[in-house]
Amino acid sequence: MIVLDVAWKDLMHSVRSVFMLVFALGLPLLTAGVFYAAFGGLSSGENGRMIAAPRVMVVNLDSAGQAGTMLADFLIGEELSGVLDAVRESDPAAARAAVDAGEAAVAVILPENFTASLTAAGTGGTVAVEIYQDPALTVGPAIVRSIVGQLLDGFAGVRVSVQASGEALAARSIPLDPQTAAGIAAQYTEWVQAQMSSGDGQDWLDVQSVSGAKQESMDTIARMISAIMAMMMIFYCFFTGTAAAQSILQEQEAGTLPRMFTTPARRSMILAGKLLAVLVTLLLQLAILLAVSGWAFRIHWGNPVSVVLGVVGTGALSASFAIFVTSFLKDTKQAGMVYGVVVNLVGWVGISRLFVLIIPGLDKYASYTDIVSLISPQGWAAQIWQESMAGNPVWITVTGMLVLSLVLFGIGVFKFNRRFSE
Repeated sequence: MIVLDVAWKDLMHSVRSVFMLVFALGLPLLTAGVFYAAFGGLSSGENGRMIAAPRVMVVNLDSAGQAGTMLADFLIGEELSGVLDAVRESDPAAARAAVDAGEAAVAVILPENFTASLTAAGTGGTVAVEIYQDPALTVGPAIVRSIVGQLLDGFAGVRVSVQASGEALAARSIPLDPQTAAGIAAQYTEWVQAQMSSGDGQDWLDVQSVSGAKQESMDTIARMISAIMAMMMIFYCFFTGTAAAQSILQEQEAGTLPRMFTTPARRSMILAGKLLAVLVTLLLQLAILLAVSGWAFRIHWGNPVSVVLGVVGTGALSASFAIFVTSFLKDTKQAGMVYGVVVNLVGWVGISRLFVLIIPGLDKYASYTDIVSLISPQGWAAQIWQESMAGNPVWITVTGMLVLSLVLFGIGVFKFNRRFSE
């Protein structure tokens, strides 16, 4: 079997090549490791979309006030246990230090005059709740700000009730004394506390909406990581394919390939063997990258059938594209520059469809990038993984990839036949 013999010879050459091993497996795994170090913690959990609840230090300097105590207790209570990992801290400096040291994401500091300011709302009092956060974090602090903002909106009713009562009394020429204002504020605060205790506080604090926003943020991050890993996998696959196909030029310069073409074996069979060697190398690379990224980032690449079709389609198209590009090169001196320019240029066009999953605001251009990306082989690879991860059928795409693979391989065989028949 000429095809298998040639493929086996090339595979053994690749296995013995330190460059190929590093390029095909070492660099992709190293890159995946770097991404894991940076983002691995964002994809921990049962379904690969969960982020740990942000650690929050709650400092209540208004311990003598009813409103401050109630707000602090609610942040630390069971109602928000699935959204926040909040603990009580008495010292504001210690809470800020915990955030600076990375031991907490946010510190919420309630001022001493929190309750008094609410009571004095009718006379222009203000409430300043300090939210001290780690500037490197985004999702956790955003969740805390959303919750605290909703809570303060609820307590803002104290201000409204005191002010409305003051205006009503003023209309009757009755002044609102501090004692009366405090009584009105206390009654409203008791009502808020009853709402919170009864579980009806969902009317003014929508914990479910906060959890939904958190899940949406986590899904966005997971989608971005999946798109980045797919882009990386496609780029490495096509670069590895061209690097492996460079052995054709090396054998041409060494004189072994022309001698093989003088044998009774058909040139198309010899090139098919080299294509098979490149394909096996790529399939192994894709399988390892899929397994590692799936484990490290909990990426759901799709159902098993779609994943297998995606691997076959991507591998076949990468290998055929490598034979196609190599057929236009005369020697290894041209290979480095042409491979780098062509694979990069065509690759960026192809993966443009994945940028809409990474960069906010580009989704409005999705209809254009979906069409433009298909002018390159990498665009077909990006499409099949995008469809697979979305749970959509991939049969049409993989069929198109295999047809394009045959066309590219056919052109490569034609070019090599012409070269060695002259």
